[in-house]
Amino acid sequence: LYEEDEYGVREELVDHAFQFLPEETLRSLAQRFWENAENIDKTVKDNQYDARHSLFAVESLARQLHDAPLFERAALATWPDLSSKTCLDIAEVYLEAQEPEKALDWIKKVPPEMALEDYKRDKLLLDIYRKTNNQEKLAEVAQRIFRQHKDVDNLEELLSIIGEDQREKVIAETSQEIMANPSSFYYDISFLLDTNQVDLAQKYVLENEDTLNGDQYGLMLTLAQRFEKENRFLVSTIIYRELLESILRRAQSKYYKYGVRYLKKLEKLAPQVSDWQGVLPHELYFKKIAETHARKKSFWDKYEREGQK
Repeated sequence: LYEEDEYGVREELVDHAFQFLPEETLRSLAQRFWENAENIDKTVKDNQYDARHSLFAVESLARQLHDAPLFERAALATWPDLSSKTCLDIAEVYLEAQEPEKALDWIKKVPPEMALEDYKRDKLLLDIYRKTNNQEKLAEVAQRIFRQHKDVDNLEELLSIIGEDQREKVIAETSQEIMANPSSFYYDISFLLDTNQVDLAQKYVLENEDTLNGDQYGLMLTLAQRFEKENRFLVSTIIYRELLESILRRAQSKYYKYGVRYLKKLEKLAPQVSDWQGVLPHELYFKKIAETHARKKSFWDKYEREGQK
């Protein structure tokens, strides 16, 4: 069944074999897959895939058996040219097998400059140092993860290690760093909002308006809605404008209904903005986009029809 699985749908049978087969049978099955991979003529290009497919099955069964040495053999046979991903996968299985020291040895095989999966590596290191009770290294890795991925989950992870009494200090220092060196619009603002710093989040948007990217529809819409709930209507307006302009720039009529929706939202927000703080008021903004995108007849037809409802 597995070998004749052209679409890969039967791989699930192997991946969940531990649920209905005893250990002895799993080991026998792994051996059969291993022998099959060895007996295939790998000088034929198409056969190389078949051999690798069998070795993937060995990897899966080894993981289910918590047999890290078997997984290591299969992984190295599958990918002889050692990569950072292979090292991390092997380390992960050794950790699952409760062998943190060997897991650490495999992580050390990955040069820092070649660690394409830094986040996964550091998450594994967290588990390793937690299991070996290396508090100094644990704090060091948690700090690194948080600096690279500033979100509340990583914040809580860090504070659980260095102490809850450090919360205000860490948040203050991180917020200062975000404002001084803005790098990731959505994640920077999300951190500020998640730590109840709405004023600072608003300041961030106003100071970095030119970095807004309306093409990131899902992320930007979430931020616009969050600011609206906080009654920060000016900032919400700025983000909705970028979402609208992204659609108008792309000039794909199938998305115009969303653009019309954003324009209608802007009309509702406008009366609630008491101070435009140098941002173009809605009446002037509407006139500007009407002139710039006057030839997009399909958009304006949809807008007019929506207004008649």
